[in-house]
Amino acid sequence: RELSRGLALIGLALQLAIAPLTLGVLVPAVRAAPNLAEGLTQRLRAYAVAAITLALLGSVAALLAQSVAVAPDLALPQAAWATLSGTRYGEVWIWRLLGLLIVSTAAAIGLWGPERRSHAFLRIAALVGLVVPLTFSLLSHAAAQPEGAAAAIVADALHLVAAAIWGGGVVLLAVVLLPTLRPFNSGPWRDVLRVAIPRFSVLALAAWGILLLSGLYAAWLQVGSLAGLMETPYGRTLLLKGALLLLILVLAAWHFWQGRDLARARFPRLAATLALEALLVVAVLLVVGRLIGQPPAREVLVSRTPTRLQTPLTFPTHNGERAATLTV
Repeated sequence: RELSRGLALIGLALQLAIAPLTLGVLVPAVRAAPNLAEGLTQRLRAYAVAAITLALLGSVAALLAQSVAVAPDLALPQAAWATLSGTRYGEVWIWRLLGLLIVSTAAAIGLWGPERRSHAFLRIAALVGLVVPLTFSLLSHAAAQPEGAAAAIVADALHLVAAAIWGGGVVLLAVVLLPTLRPFNSGPWRDVLRVAIPRFSVLALAAWGILLLSGLYAAWLQVGSLAGLMETPYGRTLLLKGALLLLILVLAAWHFWQGRDLARARFPRLAATLALEALLVVAVLLVVGRLIGQPPAREVLVSRTPTRLQTPLTFPTHNGERAATLTV
């Protein structure tokens, strides 16, 4: 189940990043070197096919894993139908699938359709993509909050949107843009990156701000103490996520610095470090998939400290009454 959740999150991030990165980064960057347009378009289309496939298959795998947990005594098709037709998970999953299909269709028309309509459909894909993470948040720990569930769900959805645009964007640049530039690494690649890196940095900085605020809020809700962070599986997994994010932040800062002084940058090193950053992003999403399947640290700590029930009692004695307290 943890792996299926991780794959669903990776697919979501890769898919949702296509439209905003294409409109905000790739299209303006290619104007600096128009001869790269054809090769970039081919790579972007291949990437889109892989991302859309992974997003859909990852969500189907998550449904099947959930179905086994819901109805372990049924055959897998019957269990899946029982989950879809009789559980809240199934209802939300259907909305998730619908959202993914709309984003996929709009992105496909934007990348393969008439050029005059491509930007309009990519904008549709980007806008609908802002809503799809809500279907993940409605099934997360945030939705189980006894108080303030609505705020927790919104914060969790914003966290996923920011992670998708930034994390999926890193993977897209590493898989699509830099390989397209490799044959031209002695010439126009610097002109392209002078446009691409600052534009992506604006998106990344905004995403990191949202990730930081929403992540701290979620940690307060689900962990809430140093003991919860250090002494529970949820807390230790969260620490692992934080360590990976710190490594990514160091690489991102280095790439931002390289973008300010591309005259000294070396293409092979830049491509290798961006590929490493993309792999770390994938690792973080897999860790998040594990995190979703673990009970929150607050719940674990409460279960370790049973609730004490105290009831005052009185007993008759030969001298009158005697007070006592029953503790359970």
